[in-house]
Amino acid sequence: MKKILFYCLSIQLLTFYGCKKENEDTTSTVQENTPNPYQERLNNGETPFEIYQSGVSVDSLYGTTYQGGLIAHLDTINGNGIVASPLDESEGFEWGYADTLVSGADGTSIGTGKQNTADILKASTETNSAAYFCDTLTLRGYSDWFLPSKNELNLLRKNLYKKGFGDFENNGYWSSTDVDLENAQGQGFVNGNFFSTTKNAVFFVRAVREF
Repeated sequence: MKKILFYCLSIQLLTFYGCKKENEDTTSTVQENTPNPYQERLNNGETPFEIYQSGVSVDSLYGTTYQGGLIAHLDTINGNGIVASPLDESEGFEWGYADTLVSGADGTSIGTGKQNTADILKASTETNSAAYFCDTLTLRGYSDWFLPSKNELNLLRKNLYKKGFGDFENNGYWSSTDVDLENAQGQGFVNGNFFSTTKNAVFFVRAVREF
């Protein structure tokens, strides 16, 4: 009965966080099947940073395929970046670890999601969770995926979802950022609002990795 109640709550939360703001366009622009001229350069061995340094805008690289995923972030100072899995790979997970404040998993900034995920996995052996799913994912030859932090998740919304890349759902996604014993941080992708909600709620999950 408890599981059913949490499932019903999750459906309600998914519906709520997928709702639009008044006068906001909820349609994620679908990209036409026009080849990105920079994808071929990536396929031929150039790095995103090298292409950027040749005079290409960083926005032109978002959504292109590189090292197992879609480019969602490029640090134009050091050339590091983040790619996201091209698909959700599931219909959603609980954040998990209810009644547990995960020590160290409170990072919100870009670059903290990988450590958040490691700290979450140290806290419990629970296997049906968003962090465990990302950590154990093997995709396109890569096995170092993790659950993005709050600000990393926002990059996925800003640089992929809003540009029509990645086949994201018009709903809420989990981040790896813990809040307290009962709640963790997520984001509604339609309106962009961050939310703190029960760890037993089910939301979509998108794995990322660094390059």
